[in-house]
Amino acid sequence: MTKRKKAADPAVRVEELRELIRRHEHAYYVLDQPEVSDAEYDALFLELRRVEDDRPDLLTVDSPTQRVSGEASDQFAKVRHRSPMLSLQNAFDEAEIRGFDKRVHAAVGARLLRDGVFAVSVQLDPPLGANPEALIDTARAVRDTNKAQFVDVNDNPRARARMSGIMASVAIERFTGVETIPHLTPRDMTLTGLESILLGAHAEGVRNILAVTGDPPEAGDYPGRGGVYEVDSIGLVELLTRLNRGEDHHGRAIDAPTSFFTGIAVNPTADDLGLEAERFHHKVAGGARFAMTQILFDLEPLAAFRDRIGGWPIPILVGVWPVRTVETLVRVHNETPGIVVPEHVQARYRRAGANAREVGGELGHELIEDAREVAAGVYVMAPFRVPMNVVDFLPELVQPDAQEPVETGVRRSESSTRRTTEAGTP
Repeated sequence: MTKRKKAADPAVRVEELRELIRRHEHAYYVLDQPEVSDAEYDALFLELRRVEDDRPDLLTVDSPTQRVSGEASDQFAKVRHRSPMLSLQNAFDEAEIRGFDKRVHAAVGARLLRDGVFAVSVQLDPPLGANPEALIDTARAVRDTNKAQFVDVNDNPRARARMSGIMASVAIERFTGVETIPHLTPRDMTLTGLESILLGAHAEGVRNILAVTGDPPEAGDYPGRGGVYEVDSIGLVELLTRLNRGEDHHGRAIDAPTSFFTGIAVNPTADDLGLEAERFHHKVAGGARFAMTQILFDLEPLAAFRDRIGGWPIPILVGVWPVRTVETLVRVHNETPGIVVPEHVQARYRRAGANAREVGGELGHELIEDAREVAAGVYVMAPFRVPMNVVDFLPELVQPDAQEPVETGVRRSESSTRRTTEAGTP
């Protein structure tokens, strides 16, 4: 009969593990001469964490589980990052990765608006076909300029069938890392379809959704066909709020709550401003967290609408479109539902003649600068045929003096493993 091996004294084993981990961290961080593999280091760290979880009386403030990694070499220069740098602990299964992704994506966009960081998004139309390469290239170019934090993607604009705005956003986030704000209209899907695509988008890491009514179906590819509209945009906001509570449209529990950051559209130049204000209040009551205006060429209607509703209860992003020709400007004013180009703006373009392109750029920059005083940010509409041109138009972002930590919900001890993957806004 063999004797059972006596279990190590937890107090002794804790000290052994701490000494081993400190030695390996010094070799890795300071000497740049690692003595063990990442897997071996992780095994030691996880064993220490398990022992401390079982015996809280052995936990000390100087334990490797209670601080962030080891001491970095003084040969590294300090760098101030323009975007938040968020670290991912070592993850050992898909659930841990998705959990961190959920916490971070729920934090970033919301935090920018909450903390008063002026937000800039570039609005893109998805392709008419199945090839997303040009869209992805544009999003990548926007990211590389550091002139915008987001791209927002239309959902079948002008009621013309295109690649799904949500699926296009999934591709953008997957291949470029740019945070997206996909538009979603209830015009083209049943309630079941809306819930289905939202759950799929959430599983892929999309967190921002702009709930919109959508252009009228008769203006699109299939005149005479009506929209679905089992719910309107108010109902879509309420659906998103229910999903965030962990239930479907009928109140039945789903497997886990979502963490969508819901946006809405608002038009300060609507024909019926009373109705627009009433619907705005209903959307906010339904759970909206931010709003994006219709394209504006003058901010006076924005101020008037703000006064009508008694102030903005949620952050507002102003729509800016640097139109390049007077012909396009007049056509937009006459033919695009919901967009109004004031006469003084049309006259400014006419006076410019062949220099209308420069006027469009000047007016766009003026609107962006003025919006800094009255709104939380802007979105800039990219030209459809040459979307890359928007990159040259965008002004430099005004960066905050320093980046404060983003609360991701991860325990302090979870940030201490030595290999980290940095993830942040574009």
